[in-house]
Amino acid sequence: MNGLSKAGLARRLTSRIAKARGLDEIVAIVNQFLPSFDHIHTIACIHAFGKYRFSACVIGFEESLVSLLYRTQKYLRGGQLDHRQLANTVWAAARLHMKVADLAPPQFLRQVAFKLVEQAESSGSKLKCQDISNGLWAFAILQSETASIYTIPRLASWHGSSQPAAFKPQEIANSIWALATLATGLAIAKARPLAVFCCLGAELGGMRTHSSSIYPPPPSTASFVQRMDAQHLANVAWAVAAADLLPGEDALATLVLAATGKLQQFRPQELSNLCWALAATSAAVIPALGSATSARLPEFNNQELVNTAWAFAEAWPALRPATLQATRFPVAA
Repeated sequence: MNGLSKAGLARRLTSRIAKARGLDEIVAIVNQFLPSFDHIHTIACIHAFGKYRFSACVIGFEESLVSLLYRTQKYLRGGQLDHRQLANTVWAAARLHMKVADLAPPQFLRQVAFKLVEQAESSGSKLKCQDISNGLWAFAILQSETASIYTIPRLASWHGSSQPAAFKPQEIANSIWALATLATGLAIAKARPLAVFCCLGAELGGMRTHSSSIYPPPPSTASFVQRMDAQHLANVAWAVAAADLLPGEDALATLVLAATGKLQQFRPQELSNLCWALAATSAAVIPALGSATSARLPEFNNQELVNTAWAFAEAWPALRPATLQATRFPVAA
């Protein structure tokens, strides 16, 4: 890139990073051009590292990541990172959890987390729902590294969180899961309005809990959850059941209807979590759930088998797949 002005080089680097198609390309860019990076290039590369985490065997990966993390700390201390760059950094860190935990500067993740929270709490905050969702999800994954017991409720107090309709399906699903994972009283209080909107299509004050009220679900709600993929449907179902976010046995009715046509897309953990959540909330079983589960049982690990066996034995013994008949699971006291 000889002959380019500083501004021209910056634009060219931004374009090359955006067009990279794998971690090996990102590592090559870092190795060649790191001294010319600004904060935008640095965070874009960290974000790409998170995106391509399953290719982390690339030669030079760890050395490049260390260089990027220490460079990010410099920009963090200089106040040069905006809301999106902070959220992207913590999201990538969660995707690369063990790598970042081992390689990052001391207290780096906690510093990023608190800076993002400060952005959310400022009167002129420019955070978007995507930033909040990514931040909450990452804090729930990183836990102690981001002081999640403090940072998750504070981030969830962002003024836009009171407007669940502004969230995309993936964003609201990740936020509900993160808040339920923390499971403190304040976190659950923040999750409940999001769950009400997602599952019932209503504000908390007007929540309805009887089957006659939510079958069929409001058209807007049905459309909203239909745009969720299998992972997000399973995560919301798990969160609603685990944190007792919604009362009544029909709390998951809308999610059940959305999942019915997508059971082949569910991975073993997602199927297991869905079974457990439906049983824990005494929900009606999806008619095809037994056959879909039976077909995937050879792929289940021990915990998934235990959770699924408990669900069918507890709630739908007549539909329990034959393969699960001999599965042993703890009996509730």
